Amino acid sequence: RLLPRLKKALRLQSLAEQQNKPWSFRHGHRPIEKPKSLAQAIPPHASLHPSHYPTQSILLSDNAGLILESRKYTPHKSLPPVIELDPKARLSRRNSKDRPREMSLEEKEWWANPWLRMLSGPLRRCFYTDRLMPVDFMIRMAVFNTSAEEKQPGQRQTTLLPDGLQHTQFTSRKSFRGANILCSRTTITKLYESGKYKVRARHMHALVADQIAHLLRLRVLQELELLVEAMTQLKAEGRVLPASPVVKYLTTRDWDEILASGQLSQSAIAVLHLPPVNHDHSLDHWATDPRPPPFLVASAAVNASELLHTVSVSPEPWLKDSLLASSIPLKQIPVYDGKVLFPDPAQREKLRLRLVQMCSASDLEASLRDISNMFVLHSSPANVIGKIDIAAVGIALQRVCMFEEPGSRANHRLNWIQMNPN
Repeated sequence: RLLPRLKKALRLQSLAEQQNKPWSFRHGHRPIEKPKSLAQAIPPHASLHPSHYPTQSILLSDNAGLILESRKYTPHKSLPPVIELDPKARLSRRNSKDRPREMSLEEKEWWANPWLRMLSGPLRRCFYTDRLMPVDFMIRMAVFNTSAEEKQPGQRQTTLLPDGLQHTQFTSRKSFRGANILCSRTTITKLYESGKYKVRARHMHALVADQIAHLLRLRVLQELELLVEAMTQLKAEGRVLPASPVVKYLTTRDWDEILASGQLSQSAIAVLHLPPVNHDHSLDHWATDPRPPPFLVASAAVNASELLHTVSVSPEPWLKDSLLASSIPLKQIPVYDGKVLFPDPAQREKLRLRLVQMCSASDLEASLRDISNMFVLHSSPANVIGKIDIAAVGIALQRVCMFEEPGSRANHRLNWIQMNPN
């Protein structure tokens, strides 16, 4: 049955190439879909006041299109700008109404900010709490059919599982339709205990919260692995690398100076404390396995009060002497405790290895002499934001912290590092 269909597909493909038409085995003769845009030039608006039409109806005047063709006067958004404009995409849409546009320098600085990117994402509604939040504040859940051995005659066995939490370069989404729930361990636990998941599926296993936490931590490792590959490729191609490293190792002296003066770079987005790990290397395969390790599932509780601290950054020079200095809060940089953030030693060691690979040679020498084990992540410069996107790592780290909810319980409050703003 396969050979006749394959012969037909090859024949249609050669025919499409002769006619210079786009072709794909999945969609056949249908053209490859491009980003849809409804943006168009809006005709000038005319007056609708009755005094301007004393002798005849507006429907009989030259401005009748305001009513009869009102769709032409409806404004539409243009396509969003892209980080780096592909020359092929520019040629393919050169005659279209809405041409592709590359981000400006200011827009690239906004894109490099992980917090701004999280807040500006598309909105989704939580099916359990009915709250409307940006998509990065949500966990995507999907309904899956169980295996044939577990099915009962006459019944369709379905299970609600997380989907789409890993990077698409490693694992794509398994379901085209899904629902969103708040990125919170408490919310997932209450959903299971209340049984309201049965509105969408018949089953939901008791360890789904631990599974989500493991996948969120795995996403951090995947983002760092892609960054290491991108930097290796840039070096091999001889392209321009960032003038200052996006990951820097802080010595004990540097960290003490930051705590005393509050002089941390404005480009910093996160600080991680990751001491070296001594563990059983026979369990290293669990570091990148989508399934949570069995030795962590039994004791997956995380002390949320030790997960996150924050450090204040002194304001920029133009703001110190401004009248707004007293009304604008200081910038807060999260300081993550790697031992609590990644309880699995294999994952914690792989995280440290990826960060060390992205440090400069001088930082590597300092890491061998010093025992502060502090790493600071800086936002990517505008010239390499398309290849080295450190903001994605900041978002992945914050989602792990958000899921564990530090400071949300009454007996777990955030610990603040007091800084000198001057």
